[in-house]
Amino acid sequence: MRRWLAGGAAFLLFILVLTSGSSYFGLDAAKQGTTSDDDRKMAVALVNKDEGGQFNGKKYTFGNEFVKSIEKDNSQDWYVVSRGMAKMD
Repeated sequence: MRRWLAGGAAFLLFILVLTSGSSYFGLDAAKQGTTSDDDRKMAVALVNKDEGGQFNGKKYTFGNEFVKSIEKDNSQDWYVVSRGMAKMD
């Protein structure tokens, strides 16, 4: 009976050491894998093919206005490129 208790205690100690060690290494790896906000930004290419248009005698260029608003947006890495550059593989 005493031998069975000693074996059970040794087994439980082994399991405790194994789980705490794997938890430590897992949490340490997760901590090292953290990234800054700049690393989480997606690079987005924007092609402005808008030539504008006339309405009631006034010229509208929505594409240029959209590009201006995108240049102020820092949530992603926006790039205004030509159509040929955007089609490159």
